[in-house]
Amino acid sequence: MLDDPHQVVVRALDALAADLADGDVVAAAEHFVAWGSIWGDELREEALGSAEVAAYLTHVVRGPHTLRWDVEQSWACRRASQVWFVADADVVLRPRGTDGPSERRAARVSGVLVADGGRWRFELFAGFQAAVLPPLRLVGVSP
Repeated sequence: MLDDPHQVVVRALDALAADLADGDVVAAAEHFVAWGSIWGDELREEALGSAEVAAYLTHVVRGPHTLRWDVEQSWACRRASQVWFVADADVVLRPRGTDGPSERRAARVSGVLVADGGRWRFELFAGFQAAVLPPLRLVGVSP
């Protein structure tokens, strides 16, 4: 298994996106542990546990676009069998079933990956589109 937490994140997102692009909900759901969860932009956009995660991913696969995440930078930390992360990424949307032009949207994704069965699986996945407010950086700022 990979040691670099950033590469763990990138590969986990790439593998999930590939299965979603193929329309393979079963394979996509396997990227989550049984108690895994997904949290999105909207207040009620959530899936808790394997049945809800599979239903959520089915909704994604039936949507008009395939998607993938191009991770620009991440803050990722690994301790034993867990990696937790926050990453700035572009969500790349492409009309499903065509070679039409893609659309890129800035987003922030975060989550927790756990080593399970020889692979990294999402325990928590949260994806949010970029806010329209100017960025506010508080890390390293003293009062």
